[in-house]
Amino acid sequence: MGTVRLSVLANPTDRLEIAFTGQYEKTEQDAFLSQPIPNPTTGSIFAISPTLPADEVRAELQRAANSKYKIASNIPGGLEVETNQISLRARYSADVVDFTSITSRSYEELQSSTDFDSTRYNIVLAYDDQESTQYSQEFRLNSTSGGLFTPGERLTRVARLSGFWAQA
Repeated sequence: MGTVRLSVLANPTDRLEIAFTGQYEKTEQDAFLSQPIPNPTTGSIFAISPTLPADEVRAELQRAANSKYKIASNIPGGLEVETNQISLRARYSADVVDFTSITSRSYEELQSSTDFDSTRYNIVLAYDDQESTQYSQEFRLNSTSGGLFTPGERLTRVARLSGFWAQA
């Protein structure tokens, strides 16, 4: 579990600026990072987070076994999310216009499972497995002060073309 991020800014010339950003993140919860604990009543196995004290969980399960309310979970739930994003921005400043290009990509993979019925039977189990990718591209022309498309000092022009594509 964690996040890694990298940003790089370069100015190869006085007129050109290039920026790159990349990020990776992974999150895991519950069953995907768990330790097994047997339920004394049903014999089914619970998955608990390693941050919880196993002895306390065992004691709570024993107290629950003596209760008139029987709640069980035969399939431990969990969540795992993995994402990464990258973007590249290039900006070139000419005498009359600034040209900017921004390209980005985003990816996400998600897996989750939940035992909703709270019994030891497979009645209501939800499992989700998703994957999505997105791309975007933008080209932009900005007039500079006193530049090609600027009729006066107070008015500037912007021309922009962008596109977006996604798959899930």
